[in-house]
Amino acid sequence: MTKTKSKETKKENPEINLDELIMNCGSKKYQELVLAMKWVYHLKESDEYKNKPASELIERALKDILSGSVTPKEIAKAIEKDEERRLERIAEKKRERAAKKAADEK
Repeated sequence: MTKTKSKETKKENPEINLDELIMNCGSKKYQELVLAMKWVYHLKESDEYKNKPASELIERALKDILSGSVTPKEIAKAIEKDEERRLERIAEKKRERAAKKAADEK
């Protein structure tokens, strides 16, 4: 019986911990929520979280930010890399369209 109870409390702990982290944030709460949303956008780009629901991404991001496992500097670097990748994809699509247009004109 004790094993079952400990498994149940382990499942409940992440929710309780997240609530506690949010409540104990203090005055930085809103700044950290903005960071968490930026982190969500980064997580959506990663292969691991690409097909996960938004609620799971938000929960993961909040836990990462509020627990301190991800710093604002890391978020800024990740966002820069994501933006670079996005711009590369746009440039690649433009090159493909130009090549296709040139091939169609011949």
